[in-house]
Amino acid sequence: MQTLIRLYRPNLAFLLGLCAAAALAFFIERQTAEFSYDPQSQRGFESLPPPLPLAQQFPLTEADMQAARTAWAYVAANTQWDTGFVNAVDGYPSATLWDLGSYIFALVSANRLGLVEDSEFDRRARLLLSSLETMPLFEGLLPNKAYDTRSLAMVDYTNAATEGGVGWSAIDLGRVVAALKALRLHAPRLTPEIDAATQRWAFDALVENGTLVGAARDPDTGASLRLQEGRLGYEQYAARALMTAGLGASRAASAAGVVRWTEVEGIPVPADRRSHHRFDAITTTLSEPFVLMGLEMGWDDDAWREASQIFRAMQSRHLRTGTLTMLSEDHVDEAPFFLYGAVLGNGEPWVALAEDGSRHDALRSVSLKAAFGWEALLGAPYAEQVKSEVMAKTATPSGWLAGIYESDSRPNTALTLNTNAVILEALHYKMFGPLVPPGRI
Repeated sequence: MQTLIRLYRPNLAFLLGLCAAAALAFFIERQTAEFSYDPQSQRGFESLPPPLPLAQQFPLTEADMQAARTAWAYVAANTQWDTGFVNAVDGYPSATLWDLGSYIFALVSANRLGLVEDSEFDRRARLLLSSLETMPLFEGLLPNKAYDTRSLAMVDYTNAATEGGVGWSAIDLGRVVAALKALRLHAPRLTPEIDAATQRWAFDALVENGTLVGAARDPDTGASLRLQEGRLGYEQYAARALMTAGLGASRAASAAGVVRWTEVEGIPVPADRRSHHRFDAITTTLSEPFVLMGLEMGWDDDAWREASQIFRAMQSRHLRTGTLTMLSEDHVDEAPFFLYGAVLGNGEPWVALAEDGSRHDALRSVSLKAAFGWEALLGAPYAEQVKSEVMAKTATPSGWLAGIYESDSRPNTALTLNTNAVILEALHYKMFGPLVPPGRI
């Protein structure tokens, strides 16, 4: 078992890296740019091979349960009992709304797996919901992108309190909506508290003309801006979740108008045809949103085929090069501290991109949470191989590290909520299936 290294670097570069996902809300597009959705952009989709078979559900092994206990150890060590929030990174008292959704999914998963007794589950859930009911909102409309987990103060990208907040993320809030749906289904007794927690939220502000809308501050004037939000995978994931709340996000829920099929390793993979040159946002094809969609809501037919092609491409690269390949978004333990490891990124294969579009391929990593997710969803031997090899180097007494680096197989010592939450979700899926079964969305 590896010695625990706490990822807590109180400097501006680290803080900016930590909040990269919150700061630009998973690929914001400038509102002034125009884009024409093309319903014919899925040409070639019909010629793809059938999707990979889905894994069946089975009771967990003792090794699975030990993996779950290790993942829950992160949550136990990073809970702020004054607020009910959980730190996004070990020892660092900040969290985005994406992280909040991760915690709720982890809590439901841990309770169903028998790691958390009902009494502790209720205590945690009710404390969190009480905080959601009273915490400050951006412009009084929706939760801010990030909060101090100790005080629930709205914070900026350095975790400094800011009275007005910095904006909201429709992508992150979609994740929270899906997580609260899972909580409601698992514990109907909490329905009154869930309703009270969200009754102030102006959900209608999240969708316009079927697309997702985020909010941000103009960096020069501080004025509040409304921006289209989302790129391939993340956009569809959040839109499906928001539609469960009755929002008309059908345009964003389908990738049909934005996808372009591009060969990588001889495998057609989905790519976002919105140019990163024209729009001020990186474009990536990677595991995260597809794995989460499968674990949490189940794949629809399109997502199932898109996900299958992404997995096939990663497996094909491994077969060709011998390089263990499992790419997703992850914190990393050196600057820039957060990267999108992508099958395709800004049109280039096998890259690691920072939010500003800069490449850091030397820090391309093998994602443990992605391996857990793919193995749970597909039962594929390659996913099991990756999972086993990475697990051997990433277990700590306080949770699972993010993964290993491709270049030399050394551990990526970032210790985060998202890694450990997704592992719990994956183990839940192995035994029970999606947290929000398709028939109950």
